[in-house]
Amino acid sequence: MNLRDPAFLLPAACGWLARRFLVSTRRIGKALEVRMDAIVGAWAAVLLLATGLKIAGSGVVSPTVGQMLAMAFPFLLLGAAPVLGYRFAIACAVRTGDRRQPSFRLARFGRWREAGPLDRRRARIGGKAGFLVSLMVGLLLNVPVRSLKFLAIVPPIVPADPYWSQVLVATFTLQAATVNFLYMVCFVMALRSRPLFPRMLLLVWMVDLASQGLIASAMATSGLPAELVGPLIATLHENLAEVLISMALWLPYLLVSDQVNLFFRNRVRAA
Repeated sequence: MNLRDPAFLLPAACGWLARRFLVSTRRIGKALEVRMDAIVGAWAAVLLLATGLKIAGSGVVSPTVGQMLAMAFPFLLLGAAPVLGYRFAIACAVRTGDRRQPSFRLARFGRWREAGPLDRRRARIGGKAGFLVSLMVGLLLNVPVRSLKFLAIVPPIVPADPYWSQVLVATFTLQAATVNFLYMVCFVMALRSRPLFPRMLLLVWMVDLASQGLIASAMATSGLPAELVGPLIATLHENLAEVLISMALWLPYLLVSDQVNLFFRNRVRAA
């Protein structure tokens, strides 16, 4: 066998990369299980700092306490939403511990059989890895990505600012806080192997898509200045494209993945 033969090197390299990918993602999955409290705490600290910087750069001279609270509220809500989502989902997981399967299957692709004790034991020992961990990391990263976009777009406002700016900040705050809360709930459901995770993620995608339309509808009647209409539409189109791309990438995986079916549907591929 010629070790320099491309016919040998390419499969060997692909196999090595696949093994490294599995090992790395397995480590990440286990780290997420034990370090999430620290990650959530760090997130809260970063958002508090960002809120202070936004208020300091607002240009309002000697703001009153009421003005400072009004300017800070959207950013504090944005930071609190994923923390509340995490705590809520963890509390529900601990309290219920329910792993019963839904009575009606939505994922009907492929031939499957119920997982046996040995299948479940191997899954527990091996832990989550591969593309499943990539999906979980993506859900977690949704929070800072959406929040950074919010911080870049939404200005701090006071009650005396124009009506359209009040509507803009209120709608973007509600949308960002809601999806941050829901994506964090999805993340915890994936982390704790809750059977309803795939359905919950599909629901959150639908909420994310619908909320972009609600923002557009609210801004259409708010008297938004003409020069801001174009950037707003571009932002909403960008958000829609991100969600649709995520759905196109991950929906097939959620339906046919062996890992997803084992961890969330308690079934393995039939021989």
